Amino acid sequence: MKKRHVFLLLLMISLIWLARSHLNQSLGEVAFRAIGLSPWSEGTQGLHIPNIIGLIMLVISFMGVVNGYRPIYPKIVSRLLIGVILLFAVIPWVTENTMYLIHYNAKGTGSIQVAPKDPRAYIERNEAGELIIRSQDYKIYNYGRATRMKVVPIPQDLEWRDVTFDPFELQLEPHSQMNVSMTFKGRHTKGAEYSQDSLIDIQVIAAE
Repeated sequence: MKKRHVFLLLLMISLIWLARSHLNQSLGEVAFRAIGLSPWSEGTQGLHIPNIIGLIMLVISFMGVVNGYRPIYPKIVSRLLIGVILLFAVIPWVTENTMYLIHYNAKGTGSIQVAPKDPRAYIERNEAGELIIRSQDYKIYNYGRATRMKVVPIPQDLEWRDVTFDPFELQLEPHSQMNVSMTFKGRHTKGAEYSQDSLIDIQVIAAE
């Protein structure tokens, strides 16, 4: 395989690695979480490692493709830029509609995804040990035929891992998406009054 073909392949991989889905997640971020690694350099903040890796691959491969193909295709730079913009614009549409197609007749928890408008939420704890995650905006994708669901927040910070939050129940329309605000309450017996922001994952624990 010629060197310019290798750079072209690397460019395609870097673009897919960086492109964000309709849930505003990149493949690199999903891959890191799948193997149990935080995409952030300092737990839940700092540098976004998958993006750094992807940008390094993108710059190297882009330069390699341009240098390798310019003698053959003088307009390679403009064509690549148009292609990159189109890919980043199309990927969210492709991922969303693929999920609707795959889960069209499903009713389980896997047919629902909850995407926060802002993944960082503010957790408040009072002297009685009660925890509250104030009203947050979420977008719910119901790819299948479920009409009801229950969700709970999962803080990513280790300090909050032993917290038990009450589930939030919601009625759904099949094959739909909706915006909703949710407030969660829980208990935490460690420490006195304390408040802190934290990255929050939303887990669907029941669907029917």
